Amino acid sequence: MIPEHFQISFRPVAKSAAVVCASQVRISVLTSRLIRVEYSPTDRFEDRPSQVFWYRDQPVPSFEVQRTPDRLIITTEHLRLTYHLTARGLAKDTLSIEVFATQHTWTYGDQGERKNLRGTARTLDGVNGAVWLERGLFF
Repeated sequence: MIPEHFQISFRPVAKSAAVVCASQVRISVLTSRLIRVEYSPTDRFEDRPSQVFWYRDQPVPSFEVQRTPDRLIITTEHLRLTYHLTARGLAKDTLSIEVFATQHTWTYGDQGERKNLRGTARTLDGVNGAVWLERGLFF
């Protein structure tokens, strides 16, 4: 049993007003610059906290949703997400995010290796010199 003073309270579920669903995809607009995209062929999605974002229960940012028979577009102050509704799910030609400040469009699967800030090392025990880091989330 974990002592009460070591327990952390999580709020991992985003407000319903911040969530946009389409067939096999759930998109949570967490901030005007941060969007969580989930894909599930069975429409079952994960609501537990992740290491990266424990509190998805944030104030709902301003955003617009446009739906057509074949496309879902979500626009915030800082970006525009376009998802082409298809049985193929997430792919390079189905999901893209345009970042207004940089006028760059990211597409699903882009590696962005040159500007990737890399991840973290689990431990530095026994390290003497460079440490290999996995790809990180931020560019």
